[in-house]
Amino acid sequence: MKILATGDWHIGKVSHGYGRAEEHRHFLNWLKEQAKENQADILLVTGDVFDTKDPTPLSQEIYYDFLDEVSQACPGLRIVIIAGNHDNPTLLEAPQSILRRHQVEVRGTAVGCDEEDQSDSPLLIPLDNTEGERAWIIAVPYLRRSDFKFDQSYEQSVADYLSALVRAANGKKKEGEPVVMMAHLYASGSLKSNDDDHSETIYVGGEPEIKMSSLTDRPDYLLSGHIHKRMPINNVPWAQYTGSALPMSFTETNYEHGADLLTFEEGKDMVHTVLKYEPLYKFVSFGPDSPDEIVRKIKEEIPRLDAHMFIQARVSLEKAEPETRAALEQLVDGIGAHFVYQPEIKESNDDGGTSAVISKPEDLSSDEIVREVILRRFATANNRSGEILDDEEKALLEEIITNARGGQDE
Repeated sequence: MKILATGDWHIGKVSHGYGRAEEHRHFLNWLKEQAKENQADILLVTGDVFDTKDPTPLSQEIYYDFLDEVSQACPGLRIVIIAGNHDNPTLLEAPQSILRRHQVEVRGTAVGCDEEDQSDSPLLIPLDNTEGERAWIIAVPYLRRSDFKFDQSYEQSVADYLSALVRAANGKKKEGEPVVMMAHLYASGSLKSNDDDHSETIYVGGEPEIKMSSLTDRPDYLLSGHIHKRMPINNVPWAQYTGSALPMSFTETNYEHGADLLTFEEGKDMVHTVLKYEPLYKFVSFGPDSPDEIVRKIKEEIPRLDAHMFIQARVSLEKAEPETRAALEQLVDGIGAHFVYQPEIKESNDDGGTSAVISKPEDLSSDEIVREVILRRFATANNRSGEILDDEEKALLEEIITNARGGQDE
């Protein structure tokens, strides 16, 4: 029995004003080929299929195209998808009757989470391959506080619920049938980013951490979404974060991407193989440094730069300088890459010194704020991928910004 796992696709993601549909199609095509080449019996998607709860038509097209294509390429493949915190559970579950014809099961919500007996839970899914071998999949979508009563802590309630599901599956399975849990949760000891653009920075006020040691019953293996870095959960050998399909920000530059392949064979230990994926676009960062030094470094690296890159320029400035951005954009335009301008404004300390601070909206010029907002909204409304605006639209945007400030310099 071969189980392929992936998650945190975030289809519809717009990074720094650039749509990423081309990248998602590239990844999903790779995933389809991996399922076919490795003769996978089951494909698990561990949540955050979409980047927002209201995905665009283009995002949904990418998703359903993949399900159709992988089902045709791998006729015996069974697919299980759960909702993550970014997903709309109702939207994911809505086409369930049609998806089942393609052997796709979707679990967006959990009910009866406080019940000790979970033997009738719809989250328990027995799946058979073409050779009659069976695996039990426990498909646990993102769990919210509202899913539980408040007789005890959220953390303990989740641990008790997961344990009850495992007990129920163990009670149903026959000898030799593996029990694999898929989830979308935050476990203690996991890494979080402090980057404002990073999808993991959602723990406002402190996100409860689920401890694997709190589970009284555990599955043969647990695969979870939610954290974008591929790594073991709590350093236990039976639990793994699948990681994100693509780097979602410059803080994830060094993350590994791909899919997990679990192979179960009766009488033998499970074999866990990582299938590595090389994203279509790389994230390359320069700085923080002075504008002149950034220009020098980019020119020096031009032979090694190409259009399939996000190039970030972290520029140290005394104050916002729109002309600096324009000069760097002109330089990078010759490469054809996605350019990300990140000014870092120096501010005074109490002791009279200065420190560089990554710019926030209040640090940027009004032109830069308006430009970023329009780009993001335009990308979403028009299902744009890659370079959001063509040359004519860029000129129109600059005209709008100029007219908005009355043609006057700030």
